Amino acid sequence: MAGISCKICGNKSFSYLYKGIDRFCFVEGDYDLYKCDKCGLIIILPYLQQDILKKYYPDNYYSYSDTNRMQEDIGSVKDKLIFYLKHPIKAANCIMYSKILKQKDCLTYKKDLNILDIGCGDGRYLLEKRKYGCNCFGVDINKEALDKLKKADPNMVVYCGNLWEAKFPDNHFDVVNLSSVLEHIVDIDTLLLEINRILKKSGVLRIHVPNSRSLTYKIFGKYWMGLDVPRHVYTFSINNLKLLFKKVNFKVGSYRTVENSYDFICSIIYVYNSIFKKKCEIMKCSNVWDNELLKLLFSPYAFLVNALKVGDSVEFVLKKE
Repeated sequence: MAGISCKICGNKSFSYLYKGIDRFCFVEGDYDLYKCDKCGLIIILPYLQQDILKKYYPDNYYSYSDTNRMQEDIGSVKDKLIFYLKHPIKAANCIMYSKILKQKDCLTYKKDLNILDIGCGDGRYLLEKRKYGCNCFGVDINKEALDKLKKADPNMVVYCGNLWEAKFPDNHFDVVNLSSVLEHIVDIDTLLLEINRILKKSGVLRIHVPNSRSLTYKIFGKYWMGLDVPRHVYTFSINNLKLLFKKVNFKVGSYRTVENSYDFICSIIYVYNSIFKKKCEIMKCSNVWDNELLKLLFSPYAFLVNALKVGDSVEFVLKKE
């Protein structure tokens, strides 16, 4: 691609992978995916502009109604015991994924921390953190989702638009959460440098993105849900993320890969749709991807790929240089 350079390493040489289509929302169009010959970053080329990308986020996009899937607090130990005795497979999954695979939030929260969630949608993450007494802030491009969040908690501070337009103060946040967002942003340098500015010296940035070196991607290729064309402008690997973080003055505190049944099962649905010319909508197939028995049967695979650091997504905890 003449005149185009990699956003991470600056390389101008790319290898063509394949055409991608929107398998999640079924918006018309196809897109060319390339791989940087130097750092391995997977990119949609030519670069899509952020204002054009907005049309690929319909009002029913999953993150705008994510709070509908929040589990209510069960309450006392006795209530939890009764609940899990009635739902033994769910109890087994809680033990497997939370305790053994440790697929829960790795950060510690306490009263009066300033927490910012970028791409907060209708606020599932923030609503879960407010119980710790944190000061919660959210940024998203969807006004309806933010209105829903403000209705749920009027004390939330929200901004509709891009982070760098919000003009938060320097050194303001203790925790910035960037979960399943970075891969959607064209101007990744601008975003990360702005986070560096508003994050306290002692603060942490948590980033969670799909992992292009995952075994699940190798199995499914262009049908891998983690590609999510065209919303995922980039698909990163652990190594090129490390290059990116160094470039924007962050140091790696820790990282791990995270695999669960959702992306794997949804990728199977994409293959099914392609073979049988169907349009099964992922969010209407929750009886499949949210099936407790399938989650339990999938757990040995999750354990293996996470141990080998080839899980479906990767989570970094970063600090300022």
